Amino acid sequence: PLPPATVRLLSMGHPDRLSASWGAAAGGRDGYTLTLYHAQLGTVAAATSLGRDTHNFTFMGLAPGSKYVLEVVSMAGSYQTPAGNVSNWTSPSVPKNLSAVAEGNNTMLISWGSVSGQQDECQLWLRDPRNSTLPWRHTLGRGQVHHLLQGLIPGRNYSVSLSCVAGPYWSSTKPLAVAMEPNPVEDVHCLPESRSLYLNWTSSPGDVEAYEVVTERLSDGLPTSKYVMSTPTSEASLEGLGPNSSYRIVVSTVGMNTMRSQAVTLLCNTTMEALPPPLRADVFQVEASSTVIISSDLFSEENGQIKYYGVVATTNDSLLRPTQEIMSSTWYDHYYGTEDSYLAVLIPNPFHLSPRSSPETWRVPVGTEECGQSRATCNGKLKANEQYRFSIAAFTKYDPVAPAVTFTMFSAAGSGADATPLSMPIIAGIIGGFLLTLAAIFALVYWKQLRAKRIKKSSLPQEMVTYSLRNVHRPVPIQNFKQYYEMKTASANHAFFQEFEELKEVGKEQPKVEAELPANVSKNRYPHVLPYDHSRVKLSQLGEDPHSDYINANFIPGYTSQQEFIATQGPLKKTIEDFWRLVWEQNVCNIIMLTVCMENGRVLCDHYWPSESAPVSYGQVWVHLLSQSSSEEWTMREFKLWHEGLRAERHVSHLHYTAWPDHGIPESTASIMTFRELVREHIQSTKDAGPTLVHCSAGVGRTGTFIALDRLLQQMKQEKVVDTFGVVYTLRMNRYLMIQTLSQYIFLHSCVLDKILEEPLLGLSGTERSCPLPLKSFAQHYAQKAAKSRVGFLREYEAVKEEGSSATSSSGNQQTHPSSSILPYDRSRVKFSLLEQGAFSGLLQMWRVLGCSSSREYLAVQGPDKLTVEDFWTLVWEQDIHTILTLLPWQEKGEVPSEACWPLEGDSLCTKTLTIQCGIEKLVSGWRCIQLKIKHEKKAKERQVQQFLYTLWSSKKQPDVQSLVELLTAVRRCMPHRKRASPLLLHCSGGMSQMGMLISLDCLLHQMKTERIVDVYGVTLQLARSCCLMTPTL
Repeated sequence: PLPPATVRLLSMGHPDRLSASWGAAAGGRDGYTLTLYHAQLGTVAAATSLGRDTHNFTFMGLAPGSKYVLEVVSMAGSYQTPAGNVSNWTSPSVPKNLSAVAEGNNTMLISWGSVSGQQDECQLWLRDPRNSTLPWRHTLGRGQVHHLLQGLIPGRNYSVSLSCVAGPYWSSTKPLAVAMEPNPVEDVHCLPESRSLYLNWTSSPGDVEAYEVVTERLSDGLPTSKYVMSTPTSEASLEGLGPNSSYRIVVSTVGMNTMRSQAVTLLCNTTMEALPPPLRADVFQVEASSTVIISSDLFSEENGQIKYYGVVATTNDSLLRPTQEIMSSTWYDHYYGTEDSYLAVLIPNPFHLSPRSSPETWRVPVGTEECGQSRATCNGKLKANEQYRFSIAAFTKYDPVAPAVTFTMFSAAGSGADATPLSMPIIAGIIGGFLLTLAAIFALVYWKQLRAKRIKKSSLPQEMVTYSLRNVHRPVPIQNFKQYYEMKTASANHAFFQEFEELKEVGKEQPKVEAELPANVSKNRYPHVLPYDHSRVKLSQLGEDPHSDYINANFIPGYTSQQEFIATQGPLKKTIEDFWRLVWEQNVCNIIMLTVCMENGRVLCDHYWPSESAPVSYGQVWVHLLSQSSSEEWTMREFKLWHEGLRAERHVSHLHYTAWPDHGIPESTASIMTFRELVREHIQSTKDAGPTLVHCSAGVGRTGTFIALDRLLQQMKQEKVVDTFGVVYTLRMNRYLMIQTLSQYIFLHSCVLDKILEEPLLGLSGTERSCPLPLKSFAQHYAQKAAKSRVGFLREYEAVKEEGSSATSSSGNQQTHPSSSILPYDRSRVKFSLLEQGAFSGLLQMWRVLGCSSSREYLAVQGPDKLTVEDFWTLVWEQDIHTILTLLPWQEKGEVPSEACWPLEGDSLCTKTLTIQCGIEKLVSGWRCIQLKIKHEKKAKERQVQQFLYTLWSSKKQPDVQSLVELLTAVRRCMPHRKRASPLLLHCSGGMSQMGMLISLDCLLHQMKTERIVDVYGVTLQLARSCCLMTPTL
């Protein structure tokens, strides 16, 4: 028979079916035989015989996504004639039970059931309705049943589908819509007034339609009224509220997909309605030089504390008393405008400095400032030939629009400048001087025009030249800082908020051209945190690539150098090699890391250093981890760097602080201050190195706060002033957004205040009683305190004990000591990296006590005994001790002295690593002096140590003062004179208060000699704060 004609094998859209058809050829036949082969397996999938009049057949139950070959044969008797084979594919099946669940605000987990049959590949499709022309797809692995999508935009809707391909056919699931929840707001701040609340927060990244603010008034803890408002910006002003009331505020982000974020709730109280202070007297004194004398008893504070005083100036001789409208008039409105009255001076209440030392009057000179064109409140010069009168204003609340203020009557008329008529010679001199000045100005302008033609335009951005704030530098003397801080934190940090707002735009207009180039965009971790061109760190160019010199980093000025620091972002995977190239090229010896790599599921910084000791190559730089030691809040690493091309090596320290959350602040100031001291020690030990590199995640918030803290503490020590605003301003002019949040800005001030209160020996104490006395006044002071059964000393001593006992005890070293339960305070506890790595028992109790100067520091140790002798001598070696003062307990008659933990004359004492040999012993009136030689067996190094042994006095007797003074003089004479002096180590098994007395006396003798002053209270308080048990007895 003739073969079948026009054989076709068609896919009908079903994944398990194929349809065959053919035409009848001329002639006769008995029927047809159909055989279907599985192409990949080479096996028969199906076979059937059909009658001569049948010309189509559907094969069912086939494998999806598989290729099949069909043979159709014509049958006539014993003869068979096949047609040519045809082939086709079954369409692939698609996964079932497709589901998508949003996890967090930018992550989506997609899951599906297993896929039956065969497929060439399956793909996951993500479509963004706001960008439908660019669907995203991801090829799935065989057997894969879920996939995590990251980096999605919060507040946006997405469409997800799965498609599979087999041969020429593909199948797809129905699109599944998934809505991403918007990010919640962060850093919500509430600034209360009596009838309003001002809220601001950090804008949420992603698609934000608006922010919803729900306000509920609470009464006895229960809501009584509710108000809902929507705002497109990251701030809201809630008006018309009741004074002195509690409100629950709930802030949510509303995405463009109408979803709401997790709500952020806070409680906020409106303030009491401020009432003007009552006036006690209308009479006050004005000196001839336009100096107003404010008296502390001019106004009463029965309506609340007076926050500010002001001086109002007027040339209106008919005005009896100022009105509130005058508060909005400034010196500029008066001097250049038509206002005859204005607020000339506004100062914080000067009578709340200290209850014991508050002045009774305060002198305010009027007309002393150079105000230029400033329209702010400014004490500018007075007009010549005008008669001025003054009024004193007292504010319980300052607000230019609605202040709570009371005014005195205006004073009698005075003058703003000398009104005496000028003589003719003076007039002629003025005219001549004016003409000469004019000629000089013309000459200067002409010279500058010529010079401009020859010199290229400066590379310094114009914004840096023209941008300025009035009073960029705002130094606060450290003795006034406590009052300044309390004023700023009043009214829910409102003054801090206003100051931080002034810094909002600083530096923002400076060009960032290199960072915005398409070739560099992907090198930035955050698209809005970009380095300014003028201060960016340039890498060396690699080959012909002009963009290979870019890294997101800026030089930052420190206290001593304009390029003391480099602030940079946490490296990305693609920029790790650039990071190490930066370290090498800038000769960085200290890397300060202030972030963890991952926080709350977010990658804040990629891991850029080797975890194991085996060296790892990052481009041309090999990095070898030499050592690593961890404490509760930071980790220290030492790296060795080897440059393959230059065949050179260097050592780099990596100090990693791990207790600082992103966009937040550390839990306490003590921890970060201790870490900063550790960093400063490393910087000082590598003075010839390049800049210190500091980074967090973005390299602006925590990084800026840390650099600012280091600068402020150095400024405080060297200049005895603190200029937080000026430091932050300078940092922001060199890198965008340095010190990122208001909480970080306030935290800086808190650190400074704690440092000031911690160090009365430097004259930085905010304690009201601490008052250094000149030597010539000390005898009189002593007599006053000793009068009336020494009641003055008793009061002062009780205050020392109270303040000293309020220090927080350390959480570490909680083992029970065999001889005492004394625990060192956390801020003065001695920590050693090497001791903590080794077998350090933790039983030796140690305190670091700061002295009157950097050359006088003490280590106070309780002990040692048999259990702690190893730790004691290790401490001596590691802390580079050269002088030891051993205080022997008083031995009553018949008592047996305890076993000594140091070698006897001509003998030696051995620990695991050290050998201590006893040399010559000298007997001096009242004490013994021994020369010790300490040898470190592993390091093969030796050191000479001088030991003084002094027997403490009985608790029933007074000490021999002359003997004590001679002892301390001898100790100081024996201490080596070095640039960085090692501490004096004092130790005893008992008599802690007597050891404290010796430390105090040594400080006071130094004060007398170098400063000619005595501050017994300040010195004793410093000691009590280090360890209250070392406080001398009354």
